[in-house]
Amino acid sequence: MSTTESTSSSGDRRDRPASVLVGLGTWLPSTEIDNAALVAQLDTTDEWIRSRAGIAARRRAAPGCHCATWPARPAPAR
Repeated sequence: MSTTESTSSSGDRRDRPASVLVGLGTWLPSTEIDNAALVAQLDTTDEWIRSRAGIAARRRAAPGCHCATWPARPAPAR
């Protein structure tokens, strides 16, 4: 080790990860909006939306629903 490098009492810091990912999660709002709803509101077609954006449906969270209040569920057993 050179004189410019330092170590802590627990060892070289480069041996430990800077951060650790402890979990992932997903959640989909229950309200699904398909292209038919947009076709009714806009002057377009389902085919045009799918060809330009590749989207068949999207989801919308209820008013007042924030990510901090999304349900946390354990992962399904494998």
